[in-house]
Amino acid sequence: MKSFLIGSLPHKNIEDAISYIDHFSIPTLCTLPQLDETEFMLHHAFNNLPSFEYLRNRVRKKDHISKLLPFVFMLDEVFFKRDFNEYKWQCTGPVTMIETMEMHEHDEQMLSEYLNKIRLTQERFNQKTNAKSYLFLDEPMLGTAPGMETIFIQFLNKLKDQDCFKNTTFGIHSCSKLVFDLAKLPLDLISLDFSLYDLKEWEALQAQLGKRLVAITKNSNFESLDYPLKSETFQSTSCGQALCNVNLLKVF
Repeated sequence: MKSFLIGSLPHKNIEDAISYIDHFSIPTLCTLPQLDETEFMLHHAFNNLPSFEYLRNRVRKKDHISKLLPFVFMLDEVFFKRDFNEYKWQCTGPVTMIETMEMHEHDEQMLSEYLNKIRLTQERFNQKTNAKSYLFLDEPMLGTAPGMETIFIQFLNKLKDQDCFKNTTFGIHSCSKLVFDLAKLPLDLISLDFSLYDLKEWEALQAQLGKRLVAITKNSNFESLDYPLKSETFQSTSCGQALCNVNLLKVF
């Protein structure tokens, strides 16, 4: 099975983080929020948007529009100096971005800016490497926002229309329980938290999604789960690596 990470690590040292990432078959460009708090999920997502900022766990509209910039990863420079055929990166999904906002009259503007931030990031990565990319949208709030899957699909389709993503496999990771028809999501891979579903529900997902389902065989501390493995091709851990004890980390 091909293995990758979800999106963040607890390391406070770039070299140690890169060494750990190299144990996985698909290297993941992770964030290091313990080294820089701006790499925590939502801060990282809203950072460098022209009209919005994430300040003291709140989103506010800026008084003055700033320049749109791509995502910044502390691991970026070292990560892309290495030789690999494929790699993965991850960013916050559109529904979680909207659910973080307190001023929903600006949702459309925020998502437009955010889509362009993701596009600029992939364009920058494409200049650094010809390797195949995997982009996962992290949606912890999708399961707690009924009916918002339409917003997710619209945003995803706009991303897929961008030329920079022609060589990209798209996925989703959600640590909330998703109860709508997942087969309708125009995604290549779907990573869900196995612990949120009973065995019959999970077996139904395995039958419905087949090889699109990512097997999460370890929890955030890399302890083995009693996972009913079937036809999955990709495996990962559950989320939460950024907050776990670095000494507990293991590899597949």
